[in-house]
Amino acid sequence: MAGEHLRQLRRQATTTEGWTDAFDNQVSGRTNLIDLAAHYPASPERWRLFVDGTRQLLQYTDPSQYTHAADVHEISPASGEEVVFRSAERPRYTVQYELAATWAFSVNQALEGDDTLKVGLYDGSDGWYLEHRGDHPDSQTGDIVTERAGSVVKRVEDVNLNTPVTEFARLKVQTGWYNITRQVWERSYSQDGEQKNPEIARSDMGGDRGPETGNLNLYYSIEADASTTGLTLNAGSTAQVNLGTTVPFLRQKTQSFDATVDNADTWEPIYAFRVDPDREIVNVQVVNLDITAVSDTGADVKTMVMAFDQSKTDASGFATPPEHSATNSVIEEAGSVSTFPDSTGTVGTTADNPGGYQLAFSSVYSSGTGVNAVTRTGSRTRKRPIFNGDIGVVLAYSDTAAVDVSGEIVTEQDW
Repeated sequence: MAGEHLRQLRRQATTTEGWTDAFDNQVSGRTNLIDLAAHYPASPERWRLFVDGTRQLLQYTDPSQYTHAADVHEISPASGEEVVFRSAERPRYTVQYELAATWAFSVNQALEGDDTLKVGLYDGSDGWYLEHRGDHPDSQTGDIVTERAGSVVKRVEDVNLNTPVTEFARLKVQTGWYNITRQVWERSYSQDGEQKNPEIARSDMGGDRGPETGNLNLYYSIEADASTTGLTLNAGSTAQVNLGTTVPFLRQKTQSFDATVDNADTWEPIYAFRVDPDREIVNVQVVNLDITAVSDTGADVKTMVMAFDQSKTDASGFATPPEHSATNSVIEEAGSVSTFPDSTGTVGTTADNPGGYQLAFSSVYSSGTGVNAVTRTGSRTRKRPIFNGDIGVVLAYSDTAAVDVSGEIVTEQDW
């Protein structure tokens, strides 16, 4: 009788464990922070691809290391290469809540030698991840790693993953950023018509310090040994949620600009801005672009904010806008900008078909009023992020040359 009672208590504990977080707070609902379904090909608004540390601009190029294969991203390093495939966005960690992140993946062959796979919440120097290497006993073992500022500060070795990494399965971590919070790791797969979600490991810092930031990328990487050929990581869908209903605190800032549109009937750059590179963990959304004045009331003028990789524009001289405070804003502006890429990635001073990705649009027509880019509704989240490493460039198109334009840009900073 006592044994049956104990079994009932164990079943009850297993059933209710997911209803509370690490701090015994009841979990009510979840807040979706980011979800990257693998049936969508990679785009600069969703993903970043790096080969041996150099970003590959998938919008303009077709690198051999990346293929979108219907429902997975195939990441294929050449011999001796490391390829990183991570989210462009760093989801914001919310204090007092736990987060849960998941990744689906497999590799096409058993790892050997110095082959290394990493999957987790990680930005290259901070975070938590699963590491599976060629020197692990078999394809069903791996290490759970915690890294701080580029140094490994905790490693749980030779964890049983329950399924080999050569079989497609899901990895999950549940944690809070605090150094006092443990990490719970799970592996999910189906078997005989049932869903299996076994816990594979737990880790904690035991009073030491963990990652320096809680705003981390969803991360995959695969490194091939110098003698390895044909290795491919099948990177599937990945997502992150907060365990609870959370509402971000957004700080809205406005900046203004004045510029001259020199050319007619083509797009040209007139202004640039970015996130301070030293504060890259802050999420910034472009809320609005508005043309406030034009010198020629008979001109039709269009403007838009396009985001480009910093290697594709000569924007320089960045400083805090005078309307902002460097202490309270991460935005930096530059009035000096003359180049940007077209849709093929070719850099020039004008273009009829700009590249990059659009964040906002505004227009003024002599025959009527213009329109702004962004409207807001309460039922959906509109993402217009300017990511660290990208430059937001205001492009202008006028049917009349030598037109002076004044405008305002509104951003929301999530910190």
